[in-house]
Amino acid sequence: MAFSVRKLVHQPNAWLMITLFVISGLLLSLWLYNVLAERHQRQLALEFEALAGQRTQVLENHIQRSLEVLHGLSAFLRQPQNRQLNLFRDYVKGSIERLPEVQALEWIPIIEQQQRQAFEAKAIAQGLVQYEIIEFDGHGELQPASPRPRYYPVYFAYPENTNVEAIGLDLGSQPDRRRAIEASMSTGQMVATAPIRLAQEKIETEFGFLIFSPVMGAEDEQSIGDVNPIGFALVAYRTIDLLAAVFPDLASKGVAVEVVDRHLPRLVLYSNADQVVAPMSQNGPYTSLAFELGQRQWLVSFSAAQSYLTDRQSNDVIIYPLTCAFLVLAFGAYAAFRNRYLLEVELQVQRRTKDLTHEIEQRRAAQGAAQAAEKMYRSMFENAIDGIFQTTREGVYLKANSALAKIYGYDSSEDFIENMKSIEMQLYVEPHRRQQFIQLMQRDGRVADFISEVYRADGSRIHILEKAISVYDDQGEFLYYEGNVQDITHQVAAEQALQQANEWLEDRVSQRTRDLARANQELQEEVGTRLAAEQEAAAANEAKTQFLAGISHEIRTPLNAIVGYSQILQQQPELQHRHQLAIKTIAQSSDHLLRLIDDILDLSKIESGMVELSLMDFDLAVLVNNVAYLIGRKCDDKGLGLIVEGLGSKPCWVHGDEGKLRQILVNLLSNAVKYTVQGNIILRVIPEADLHYRFEVIDTGPGIPEQDLSRIFDHFFQRAGWQEGTGLGLSIASRLARALGASIDVRSTPGLGSNFYLRIAFKPADTSTQPVPTGLPETIQLLGQQECRVMIVDDVQHNRDILQQMLEPLGCTVDTFSSGDKALAGLASYHPHIVFMDIHMPDRDGVDSRRQMLARYPELAAVFVAFSASAYQQQRQGYLDAGFDAVLNKPFQLQQLYSCLCQLLPTRFAGTDYYSAENPVEAEDYQLQAVTLDKTLADQLISAARLYRVTELRRLLQQLAQPSNAHERLAKQWRQLLDQHQLEQLIGCVEQFTAKG
Repeated sequence: MAFSVRKLVHQPNAWLMITLFVISGLLLSLWLYNVLAERHQRQLALEFEALAGQRTQVLENHIQRSLEVLHGLSAFLRQPQNRQLNLFRDYVKGSIERLPEVQALEWIPIIEQQQRQAFEAKAIAQGLVQYEIIEFDGHGELQPASPRPRYYPVYFAYPENTNVEAIGLDLGSQPDRRRAIEASMSTGQMVATAPIRLAQEKIETEFGFLIFSPVMGAEDEQSIGDVNPIGFALVAYRTIDLLAAVFPDLASKGVAVEVVDRHLPRLVLYSNADQVVAPMSQNGPYTSLAFELGQRQWLVSFSAAQSYLTDRQSNDVIIYPLTCAFLVLAFGAYAAFRNRYLLEVELQVQRRTKDLTHEIEQRRAAQGAAQAAEKMYRSMFENAIDGIFQTTREGVYLKANSALAKIYGYDSSEDFIENMKSIEMQLYVEPHRRQQFIQLMQRDGRVADFISEVYRADGSRIHILEKAISVYDDQGEFLYYEGNVQDITHQVAAEQALQQANEWLEDRVSQRTRDLARANQELQEEVGTRLAAEQEAAAANEAKTQFLAGISHEIRTPLNAIVGYSQILQQQPELQHRHQLAIKTIAQSSDHLLRLIDDILDLSKIESGMVELSLMDFDLAVLVNNVAYLIGRKCDDKGLGLIVEGLGSKPCWVHGDEGKLRQILVNLLSNAVKYTVQGNIILRVIPEADLHYRFEVIDTGPGIPEQDLSRIFDHFFQRAGWQEGTGLGLSIASRLARALGASIDVRSTPGLGSNFYLRIAFKPADTSTQPVPTGLPETIQLLGQQECRVMIVDDVQHNRDILQQMLEPLGCTVDTFSSGDKALAGLASYHPHIVFMDIHMPDRDGVDSRRQMLARYPELAAVFVAFSASAYQQQRQGYLDAGFDAVLNKPFQLQQLYSCLCQLLPTRFAGTDYYSAENPVEAEDYQLQAVTLDKTLADQLISAARLYRVTELRRLLQQLAQPSNAHERLAKQWRQLLDQHQLEQLIGCVEQFTAKG
């Protein structure tokens, strides 16, 4: 002090000065206590907010990790072949093992009401035993779902053992789940439900939540503005499992956590307040953070208990003010009693020295506590992932952690600070980059996303991203810059590579433009040469056309005898069984030979560019059913199941080429039957927008090896180990599809089967009220006393004999002639109702013969049917244009012949009227009034007809025919409907008999 103690004691105002000194010192101690306490509270609040932010980030990481798995599952389910139980289980099994907080991963398809029964049957077929769409009743119990326009049932769920109750649950049956589904459908985004009770939850007070991710079909991509998913991938959480994993140890640290939904604040999803031992502090730190979850928001609140504050109480707040106050009081007492105890000065000095020694020890202890706190802060500073720094405005590093040193290539932060003397000169590649940094800091007080190129210790260059703020003291004086650094070299390299790729692409486009200009010039020079070549090709095609017409006639003529006589002999019931088998073999072999010839001719027409389109209005549903009926017999022979999905039996009229579409489907289905040994063949028709349809043929065969996929549509290609057929079916189908403006694609997995799919667009039909065509019976007979006179004109004897032997058993009177002139002369005494005329005859062709007949006998009222073995539709159309009423192809087919007689003549033939739901045969005509139909058998018949199980239908009809003759006659009539593929009419008949009984 400026004056001695002795002098102070003897001055008159000494007591006043001592009193003022003591009061000032105590006020200073109180001020110091308030400053330290306030600083401690700020530090405690910052630590508490950091803890809350860290735990909230952990929760977000848990959810984000699950959502990434959910997003991957959504992409996986977009592929139709992945929507199988075993593939789903294999895909999600690893994800569930990595995500213990997830209750289940599930697949939720969208099922319309009319698809429900087929969907449940499909689920059972895939191995989900007793699968049924269910819902909660008013008491929280599961029951079968009530009818509603649309269902959102749980199809697959994993783990299966803990989610049994959820299988089949219609998530649209409850408001909270339905609102989340509708929000996801409208936005196309992931959406979470409000807190709900999970179907598999046994404790009523425990809640969970679901997150839906819409699944778009890979085969029908949607625009962003028109979201129409086919289903949802779903992740289910049990709230207590998720949150307990994130906040397991906070109760022991004296931190209470409470989680609520913002829209349901009274419903507490999680709270550990009952686990906190110490009572909650009224004035302790508190923070509440919002957490986004699938378009819902959770509020996570953190509160400190008294134990949390006690563990972090700093002795510095008390020690330093007390020390200061003690010194002040001690000095005042010393000064006051200095004069009185002058003789005891030495003793007081000794005592004071001792007291000071004790105070020093206390201060050292306080410094030790401060060093421990500094050590904790240093640990957090050094273990951070990003680089952290403090620098002066002049560019000198004050602090740097190990992560920053490693980014810049130094062994330690000390080594880095020692060697980095000037940031502007040593660090940045661009000299003025530090000045730009300082300008931004002075203007905004912070920088974000400040990207620079810097040198590392070894001289190499990297790119960094800096974020920093300016730090000031309580008086507003600048202290230092503080921030973090990230190494973004890889991201910058990727962006540079992308830019280089764009520049390279622009160069390629320019070069390609020049090449195209040069090629265009060369092309113009070749136009003259190509015109000449096209003229030569046209002449060659004309010659090929004539050759195909001739070769078709020459091949089909001898085949006519083989096919015709085999059909005639098959109608003879008196033949022995071995002879019948031999005739059947001849018929099948000749039919196979005819198909081979047709394939070769079709291929020749396609390659010569002479594919003819025959556009007309037709019922697509009838076409699909007829094709299915034709292939169904082949499936029955091999013991395969045939499933038809899509259109059903309602009329679906379109305008297009029915014949070529039929040939494409038959070829694809025949190929599937050929390579499938066991399992099912699926013909699926998917209507799309504006008369666009997708046809799929799916088999369970061995699949196609990857090396064969590129050659599967080549001529004569056959897979190794398969020698059946010509190898032309898929080639012809592919080229016919291109002629229709479509294409055939294939997806195949070895060991699992193949999927051939065709997309084709039709034009609208002129009318949608066309009657549904019906089939003809296998045999017909002239009805009653009617008369049918037939004239056959053909220069080939066996052709005349075949037709005569086909027609006479029907009750027709037949007269044959070997030429047009002889037939013209025969009209004087024979007046036919129908004339079958060969086109190609040596003396006079069929067109001229018909013209002469009508010219000489204008009163002739006969209809004319031409024979044709032509390979071209335009030639057959020419015969119709010449006046013929119909054209029959060689070889003759009985069904074609029956169709001509029934459609062209007014004469009635027995067998053309058949039993149906719209025109039922009278019960008394067939004595069926006593027939009773067992309800179980009726239900089995209806179910088999709806699922198109032809083999099972035949077995049930055989069972129906057993009790009596009347049952046998009824079974025969229904078997006729099955053979004609009139399954909807068969269902109507069964339902009518069931209602009558």
